[in-house]
Amino acid sequence: MRSRTLGVLLCLALAQGPAEAADKQLRLAYVEWADAVVATTILKQALEEKGYEVKAVPLAAAAMWQAVATGDVDASVAAWLPVTQAAYYEKLKDKLELLGPNVTGAKIGWVVPASSPLTSIEDLKTKSAEVEGKVIGIDPGAGVMKSSEAAIGAYGLPVKLVDGSDATMTSALKNAVRQKKDIVVTGWTPH
Repeated sequence: MRSRTLGVLLCLALAQGPAEAADKQLRLAYVEWADAVVATTILKQALEEKGYEVKAVPLAAAAMWQAVATGDVDASVAAWLPVTQAAYYEKLKDKLELLGPNVTGAKIGWVVPASSPLTSIEDLKTKSAEVEGKVIGIDPGAGVMKSSEAAIGAYGLPVKLVDGSDATMTSALKNAVRQKKDIVVTGWTPH
């Protein structure tokens, strides 16, 4: 797994003090990944306690970045930087204010059940049949998916990356563990 930092993106409209919050409505964008849902909910609750009316808006990753940059939403706490979502940041950084990390030590990569005989990415070269030749992923625009595609190519792995969502990946993992089947999924921490 690669280490990442989860950051807070902020549109300049949110940079007000609590006294200016009266009657202020805010929109927080997030990607429907478990970690982003939790972080967004925490920020929403804290802002509501300061007098803001807050609406959380679920979006795909690219749309989330664009919405913050254009001011369609006010902020997001779901920026996986400096690498995973670096392309979004580079394209839009002149329209954003990055406040810094809200989590450090975040990681992305591939995950197998603890009972799996797979102990390294190299194992998939000869044991891909044990996972039906698949790595179960999340939405195609996610940084972990781009990194996964690169790893498949770099290692010459005979596997196919299957896109879906956080929920479908988690469900596939849960079912495999329950049925004592092997599986490889895209994963990240915190999740």
